[in-house]
Amino acid sequence: MAWDNARSGPPAADVDTAAANSILRGALVNLLNPHPFIFWLTVGSPLLLKGWEQGPAVAAAFLVGFYTCLIGAKILLAVLVSKTSHAFTGRGYIIVMRLLAAMLVLLAFYLFYEGWKLLS
Repeated sequence: MAWDNARSGPPAADVDTAAANSILRGALVNLLNPHPFIFWLTVGSPLLLKGWEQGPAVAAAFLVGFYTCLIGAKILLAVLVSKTSHAFTGRGYIIVMRLLAAMLVLLAFYLFYEGWKLLS
């Protein structure tokens, strides 16, 4: 994904194809991301079970509040990006994409290192 970001140019005019590919790539990123699984195995499930002991309404309130904040933050980010997208055209877009590619590479190395430490 970092390689694709690093060599990408300005967005194509064909929005339908780009949107379909973006959705598939976003789904792939979410599927391969270990953080949600780690959260639910270590923090989320115990909190949910503790809330369930107090009553189903408490557990439901935790889930609703958690996902409202999570999805709300993603919606807010999408709105901010759509409102400021005019600032990222031409050379600015290419610079941002290359910076994001570098961040993906750093994240990949970090996650590999952390995984290696856990296996050792």
